[in-house]
Amino acid sequence: MIDETQEWKDKQELKESHERFRKSFYNNPIAQIILDSRNRNIKDANEQFLALSGLTYDEIIGENISSAGITPCTEDMGKYKLSSLTEHGLNACEAIMRVKYGDEINVLQSYVSIKLNGAPHELWTIIDLSALKQAENHLKHLNKTLEHKVYERTQDLTRLLEREKLINDLKARFIAMASHEFRTPLTTILMSADLLETYLKNNDVAKCAKHIRGIKAAVKLLTEILEDFLSLNSIEQGLVKPLITGFNITDIAGKITDEIGATLKQGQHIAYAHTGPELVRQDINILKNVMLNLLANASKYAAEGTTITLTTSVKKDNILITVADSGIGIPEDDQPHIFTRFFRARNAEVLQGTGLGLHIAKKYVRLLHGKINFVSKENVGTTFMVEVPLLK
Repeated sequence: MIDETQEWKDKQELKESHERFRKSFYNNPIAQIILDSRNRNIKDANEQFLALSGLTYDEIIGENISSAGITPCTEDMGKYKLSSLTEHGLNACEAIMRVKYGDEINVLQSYVSIKLNGAPHELWTIIDLSALKQAENHLKHLNKTLEHKVYERTQDLTRLLEREKLINDLKARFIAMASHEFRTPLTTILMSADLLETYLKNNDVAKCAKHIRGIKAAVKLLTEILEDFLSLNSIEQGLVKPLITGFNITDIAGKITDEIGATLKQGQHIAYAHTGPELVRQDINILKNVMLNLLANASKYAAEGTTITLTTSVKKDNILITVADSGIGIPEDDQPHIFTRFFRARNAEVLQGTGLGLHIAKKYVRLLHGKINFVSKENVGTTFMVEVPLLK
C-alpha cells in the first residue's frame, strides 16, 4: 500500500513537473525550441521563437533544425564559443540565424541536454542580438568618428603650434634685422643733422649739401625697408590681386632702367635687350615690381663700374625676364634658402638689406602663376630667370 502511494506521488510530481516545464516553455519571453537529439528534428517551439523566425508552428514541427535557420554550436566555431557558459553545462555561441524570406539576424544561442519520456532531447534558447549589434556597430562608428576628430584636432593643434613657432621665429628675426638695418640710416640722419647745424653757422654750403644728400639717402633706405614690409604684408593678407592689362613691355623696361639708374653704384649701368613681340597682356605693376627688385638686388651685390644685364623675351605662351650680374654670387650651401624671408647669404651679411627682396619677388611671380629660378657661382655672378604666362 505504501509503495502504491509513493508511486502515485512520484507520478503526480512528475506530472506537475512536466506541467511547470510546459508553462515555463510556452510562456517564456525568450525564444526556445525542443530538439530530438536522435534525429535533430524540432519537437516543439514557443511563441517567441515563431515570432523571431517568422515561421508558423506547422512549418517547423518535425523539421530538421536546419529548416529553422539555426547553425548548431560546434567545436569549429572556436572564436564564437562562449566558454563561460560551456563551463556551466551549456553549449553556447554567437551565430547567424536565417529567418523567413532569407533575412539573417545575429543571435546568441545555447542549449542544454534534457530527457523527455526517457529519450534524449535538447532545449535550445535563442536571443536576438540585432539591437545589440546595431548599438555595437553604432558605437564603433562613433569611436571611429571620435578618433578621426581627435586626429584632426591634433593635426590642427600641431599646425597652430608650428605656426606660432614660425611667427615667434619671424618676430625674433625681424627684431634682429630691424635693429641692425634701422640703426645705420638713423645714425646717419642724426649725425648729419648735428653737423648741418655746425656747417650752417659757418655758411659752409658744400659740406651742408653733402650731409643733406646723406640724409636723403638714409631716408630712402628706411623707406625701402618699410616698403618691403608693407608689400609682404599686402601679399600675405591677400590684398594684392593681379590686374591684367595690355602694354608694351619694352616701354616698361626702359622706364624701369631710367628709374633705377639714379640709385646704381658709381660706374654701374644696365644693358637691356628684347626679343619677340613687344605687346603683351599681364599685370604691369607686378612685373614692374619684380624687375625693380631684381635689378636693385643685382646692383647691391655687384661692384662699381660693372654691367647689369636685363633681357625680356616674348614667346608664344610666356614672357621671360632675366637679370644677370657679375657680383659676389650666392654660396652653394646658401642657395636652397635664398627665397626664404629674412635670409641673408653669409657673404652678404655686411651689406644693407632686409632679406625680404627675393622672398617678395617669388611671391609676386606666384601671383601670376609663374616661376622664378636662378643660377649662381660665388665671386662670378648670378642670373635670375622669371617666366610668367602670356595671357590672351
